[in-house]
Amino acid sequence: KRRSDSEVRSTTSLHSKAQIVALSLLKSELLKEESSEIPTTF
Repeated sequence: KRRSDSEVRSTTSLHSKAQIVALSLLKSELLKEESSEIPTTF
């Protein structure tokens, strides 16, 4: 019966980790864009 609780905790922790990774990647991308004065258009 407590198995579901542990599963929920693991999924939430994984989700939070994914969010942190996504935010860090987003920040790095924004920094790259800011550092490059020439806008890259494809």
